Amino acid sequence: MDDGKRYSHADRRYEIVGAEGVEIGTRFGKVAVARPVGRLVGAPRASRDLPFDREVGLAGGFTLPVVTLVARLTALMAFAASRELMKSLLAWAPSSRSVLRIVDAVGGAGAAVPGASAPARRRR
Repeated sequence: MDDGKRYSHADRRYEIVGAEGVEIGTRFGKVAVARPVGRLVGAPRASRDLPFDREVGLAGGFTLPVVTLVARLTALMAFAASRELMKSLLAWAPSSRSVLRIVDAVGGAGAAVPGASAPARRRR
């Protein structure tokens, strides 16, 4: 019987086992959300699945525009200064630990900052 609490992802069957309240960091402030928590069917101790986060595209509790803003600001200035700028612009800022996690996650995948000059090419 499927009462709407079961779903599939990556060829696995999950069921919603509850919800947890979290705050999501957006450009418009922190938003309180009750997100569903899924577990593999028949494996209650398996790692949990967060379908809401996946569908909305959340990265560590932050929306993509926030992650992008943090990555760009930290590429231009020190972490502390970037957090202070975010606090003045958005009325909140991610913690120092969250900033480090975002920068580590973006890492080499981060696009060059617009307006920055490209590295000089070596002549052969």
